[in-house]
Amino acid sequence: MKRNDNACINSFLHANPQQWLGILYKIERLNIETIVPDHGEVCSLTELNEVKAYITDLLEIVTSAVQSNQSLDKISVPSANQHWSFTTYFK
Repeated sequence: MKRNDNACINSFLHANPQQWLGILYKIERLNIETIVPDHGEVCSLTELNEVKAYITDLLEIVTSAVQSNQSLDKISVPSANQHWSFTTYFK
């Protein structure tokens, strides 16, 4: 996967990650080449796929932590996203 040095950690404070993931799949099915987001730089499906992978990884990490009674405070940024900006907003 191409490394996106301009990527930022997404905040889910007022969002539903499952719904967000569903919306990204709908956008992907539009078969477009260029995405002009409300925030951030113009991008392509490559970046959309990076965000989908991040949300999927995050859901798996949190689900696993909950099932094993692990404190959510112990969860850290997925290794594939350590280089993204705003990792302080991860928690």
